[in-house]
Amino acid sequence: MILDEYKTIQDKEPFFKNGNLLVNININQMFDKIAEFEQQKGSWIYRGCSEAKHRLYCSAQRLYMRQDLHKQVPEKKISEHYKKFITDLIANCKSWNNGVVKKLLVQSGIDENNDLAYLSYMQHFGVPTPLLDFTFNPYVALFFAIDNMTYTPSDNEIDNYFSLYWTYKEQTMFQGWVYVFDKNLEKKDISYETIDLNNMSIILPDHELYKIINSVNIINQQGLFFYNNHP
Repeated sequence: MILDEYKTIQDKEPFFKNGNLLVNININQMFDKIAEFEQQKGSWIYRGCSEAKHRLYCSAQRLYMRQDLHKQVPEKKISEHYKKFITDLIANCKSWNNGVVKKLLVQSGIDENNDLAYLSYMQHFGVPTPLLDFTFNPYVALFFAIDNMTYTPSDNEIDNYFSLYWTYKEQTMFQGWVYVFDKNLEKKDISYETIDLNNMSIILPDHELYKIINSVNIINQQGLFFYNNHP
């Protein structure tokens, strides 16, 4: 299955505030825009993407759709099938290389049944997860937008752009997601069965229960996650 993409800037615009805001040629304009963010009060979070046409799929969604795994079951069973796909990935992480990741997390004081901690670790070592990286640092987001970027001139305007996304962490919708997410989690064992009760949430690194700060990558990237359980 080929993943959906935004075909034009106008196609993308309705889904994002300032979705038609274009910065052309002069990279200083981008730094000026970032300076505006830093002067505003509030907790802003960012994500960089090297192709403006790409939709914000997490790595698990991309693999699940590209390999047509959803076709293995009837449509009404896709959600459960996708959940098993994720839980199998977590189980493989726990058993990989004689359980070395589990041993590492346990020795770091993390409960071995905390699947959210495993997902965070997996995210930063190339294993598909239902997490999408965001960062508190706009320059980190800009780095990921332009790192290893290749440019091929195109007559389709959207092909000529990368994207820098930003959103306000304290907005009411996010606060509601976090409240429900916390309410669904048990205090000790955070199994994926429990995590999957939530449709979406933002996963913040300062939450003591989550234990997502378990690799140097998330520290260096000043990172946090957006969780989406939809296949």
